[in-house]
Amino acid sequence: MTLPLVIINPESAGGATRDAWPRIASDLSSHFGAFSCAFTGKTGEGTELAAEAARKGIKLIIACGGDGTISEVANGILASGKDAELGILPSGTGGDFRKTIEIPARSRDAARILRGGITRQIDVGRVTFTKRDGENNTRYFLGVASFGMSADVIERVKKRGPQWFPSKAPKWLTGRLSFGVSMLQTAVQSSATRVVVQLDDKHERHLTVANLCIANARFFGGGMKIAPDAKLGDGQFDVITIG
Repeated sequence: MTLPLVIINPESAGGATRDAWPRIASDLSSHFGAFSCAFTGKTGEGTELAAEAARKGIKLIIACGGDGTISEVANGILASGKDAELGILPSGTGGDFRKTIEIPARSRDAARILRGGITRQIDVGRVTFTKRDGENNTRYFLGVASFGMSADVIERVKKRGPQWFPSKAPKWLTGRLSFGVSMLQTAVQSSATRVVVQLDDKHERHLTVANLCIANARFFGGGMKIAPDAKLGDGQFDVITIG
């Protein structure tokens, strides 16, 4: 029997997952059972590991990290075209997707759900876009796809890094503070963008927005309930404009 694979992002939660992994692994072993594991070492590696695992016939692939890790692992499973299930073991900063599907933050509680929970089919979005280097790319999303202020916040978080905070500050705290400070700076400094929106083959609409969200899930941006009525399996996306 092939063991479930846990893909761990040690840099999630501001790097706190690296230190917390022995405890998380113990909780998972005690409350879920046997598993194999692989650590990511760079951006995008979660997608590669998940796709490879799915092609090898692993039926349950668990993402241990935050929303970015969940997204990478989900993209790998979907890109593989294989029948594999996504499990979630939260260890991130925002936790937006886990809040939507009501998975608890504590690893032992999440492990119990992995063992005794049910599998759900949910909607998935696909986005085709042009990267800054001119290359076309396609990605899937489970929660919320957005552009505008939200993208600026992520860029600021990446550039700031944990070294911006005092060395004695807990890593989980530096991740949350970095996110909060970046959101505040972006709100003050960002400007609106002109966009063309077409929904369900209807007429194009020209809008000026600070942010536009396509929501499959309810939460976004580190806990903001951006789409209170969104449902993961209703076959529809909620579209929200800000500004």
